[in-house]
Amino acid sequence: MGEEGVKVKFTRIKTQIFASMRKIICPFDRLIDKIPEHGYHLDLGCGYGIFCSFLSEKKPNIDITGIELDEKKIAIAHENYANKHIHFFTGDATAIKATKEYDSITCIDLLHHIPSNYHEDVLRGVYSSLKDDGIVIIKDMDKQPFLKYLWNYIHDIVMTRSVHMYYISKQELVRLVEKSGFVLVEAQDIPNVLYAHYYIICKKDQHGHSKEEPS
Repeated sequence: MGEEGVKVKFTRIKTQIFASMRKIICPFDRLIDKIPEHGYHLDLGCGYGIFCSFLSEKKPNIDITGIELDEKKIAIAHENYANKHIHFFTGDATAIKATKEYDSITCIDLLHHIPSNYHEDVLRGVYSSLKDDGIVIIKDMDKQPFLKYLWNYIHDIVMTRSVHMYYISKQELVRLVEKSGFVLVEAQDIPNVLYAHYYIICKKDQHGHSKEEPS
């Protein structure tokens, strides 16, 4: 096996290990239970495509699109998980250019990797990409308790090799989605020994905002 073959094999093994760890660390099941059984789903900031694959296993009648800024991650997602029901594209979460409207959209541990002043841009794109009766699930890490926040910050530094994180608390995110034209459906902490997981579910505010002009 040549040097290039060794690199490819190592990347596959590393991705498989990461996928296994990701499924243990992140409460995917709690999120998948909230997603409709049919329709079109967008996973924004899909990374290596792990959640897309897991969702397709649990709900095979969904057509899934994953969008990720990192071209290397998208290439790995394509190689490992792309099929007739799962599609991957390179794209910027702060400037979504969706070709269709989706029944459900997830943003899983995405916002804290994007500078805070772009969070509204992300939500604006999510709003315009969502069907009128669709749902949005945003899962992220809270700032409290402090020790869990610190542990997750260290985890992210190791995984991303960057010290720049932009965590948003559950309360802050609730205010931001409501400001961006959504109605809150649910906001929950997810118990975990090490990580301060939380998620919120929201829908479009059909009365106070229009699709073309979310505030």
